[in-house]
Amino acid sequence: MKRILSMMLVLVAAVLAGCGPNKGAAQVAITAAQTALDAAKDPAMKIVPDQAMGIQAMIYAAKANMGQGNFKAAIDSANAIPAKVTAMTDGLAAKTAEMQAEWEKMKEFPAAVAGLSAEVAKLAKAKKLPAGIDAATVSAAQATLGTITQTWGEAQAAYQNGNLAEAMTKAGTARQATIEAMNSLKMALPAMMQ
Repeated sequence: MKRILSMMLVLVAAVLAGCGPNKGAAQVAITAAQTALDAAKDPAMKIVPDQAMGIQAMIYAAKANMGQGNFKAAIDSANAIPAKVTAMTDGLAAKTAEMQAEWEKMKEFPAAVAGLSAEVAKLAKAKKLPAGIDAATVSAAQATLGTITQTWGEAQAAYQNGNLAEAMTKAGTARQATIEAMNSLKMALPAMMQ
């Protein structure tokens, strides 16, 4: 991958050296930028989708500049893209390791959800609710529990498919909803939820 990107940079530089800022040179630069991103896009979208989409937006901006006849701006912005793609791909391994470490911290999450579920079931059957908790609060926690379970299942599926960014986003959403539901029922938060 790095070799391909390096070759593209050399090719773009060579082409641009032979011609000034014109439509052809802008098109070559943009095509090289898009090719560089396309080569790295699949893994990047699973780990750092925001970065990949940001780079794609830069390519669209370069195309817009070219369409307006601003060839120099198109070339300048397109020429910056292969280096950004290289930086993004170079950072994927570290970001993957960071996300996997965060995911490991979620191993105790199902136990927290089970605790919330048990508390909701207990309160739903109670003849008298504790002070500060009413039937509407229990009902809301019950509904939230269904959403938490679904979101956590989606997070696990995303993780299994290697979509770490999606998995972490969904896991974070499920975790936050669990914290809010536990707080509403005045439950003590487990260590991993604090």
